[in-house]
Amino acid sequence: MSMPFVAGARLEPQWWQHESQVAAVLELLTVLRELPAAPLPVVHLADRAVRLHRELETIAPGLARRWDASLHGCFGEWQREPALALEALGCFVHGDLSTDNLLGTPEGGLVLLDFEYAHRGHRLEDLAGLVVSGAVPTDQWRDWLSAQDRPLFETLLRTRALLDGLWTDLAMTLTGNAAAARAH
Repeated sequence: MSMPFVAGARLEPQWWQHESQVAAVLELLTVLRELPAAPLPVVHLADRAVRLHRELETIAPGLARRWDASLHGCFGEWQREPALALEALGCFVHGDLSTDNLLGTPEGGLVLLDFEYAHRGHRLEDLAGLVVSGAVPTDQWRDWLSAQDRPLFETLLRTRALLDGLWTDLAMTLTGNAAAARAH
């Protein structure tokens, strides 16, 4: 697969401190949420974490155990939260939204790359991935959400942080390269 060259640069490391970049990111998320999701598989974030944990447990049981409490906590939160039930997972989700997969264009727009994890999921899942990957402080992202969505979003953040940690440990175990695993 190929795509034409797109002129652009990575978002600034602290993109959330720039109103124009925040507006562009939030606009991009709105557009993503409106894409047709029906042809995509449903991926439950908690199930994704469980699968990664099982893979890690198979090759590095001791390393996997350090994630047990976080995994059980997140899974329990998902089971108790009706807004995270399977029926609520009908939105187009990029699945790997991070600053590594966003280019800012010279015109001020954004180009999104790397759709290999695209699926139907929760409407706030991509925002959670971007907040976790960019270490966006709470006082910044709270204004992007309604008061009703904030507790739910915090569950998504914890689950996404768990996923990223499991993925990093799994990649490090498989490659033996800690720096490369953290860079992903």
